[in-house]
Amino acid sequence: MSRDQKTKRYAEQIEQAGSESYATKISGGTTGNLVSIAASGDIADSGYSGNSYIWKARILKPESIKLPGANPPAEDDIDGFSFNRFDRGTEESVYYVFELPGDFVAGTGSMRGYFEFVVENPPAGADETVVMGFEYKKISESEVFSFVAGTSSGTLSETLTAGETAYIIHKTAYGTCATTGWAAGDTILFRFYRDATNVLDTYDNEAAAADNDVWVNMYHLEYLGYVFKPTS
Repeated sequence: MSRDQKTKRYAEQIEQAGSESYATKISGGTTGNLVSIAASGDIADSGYSGNSYIWKARILKPESIKLPGANPPAEDDIDGFSFNRFDRGTEESVYYVFELPGDFVAGTGSMRGYFEFVVENPPAGADETVVMGFEYKKISESEVFSFVAGTSSGTLSETLTAGETAYIIHKTAYGTCATTGWAAGDTILFRFYRDATNVLDTYDNEAAAADNDVWVNMYHLEYLGYVFKPTS
């Protein structure tokens, strides 16, 4: 049977089904996480069971990031688009506040993120490494707003290839937050920085400090959110 014949036959089967419904598992394979889709394409309120969820993105641009009074990255642009330039010699930081949405899925690693950046002067003789860092803290209702103690952190390394083209897009691997005890409505405080004092950050091949800057144009956050969540 040809592809066209198969397509026609499938269409006929759907038409013949009338008001029959079909169940499609759309979550991560857990038994019972089903969504029933009628032949009309509708999903009724009672048409699903179990919990289905996906990673939902929040893309943070330099314009939406808080620059601190002490040791902020320089602000710059490429062709009119904003970047934060992180120096090699000083640990420079930016800050962001995020409230967990109502569809947040509680768990052990329900939030993750990565950095997107370019460099103006790629290494010439050998590969070098950039190390970016993230620090975070959860604050629930009735708790004191403070970022002095009780924070968690992680680092993400990205290789710069010797002789690569200037300004090509680099994306680090994901870094995952420890989210045990987090719940919808909690406030999450973030600090993003270049881990300039880390010995693994070897991107310092240029004599002028500014020529070793990491130009970040996007900070990517993702949280695990429900697609379908039964009320009972």
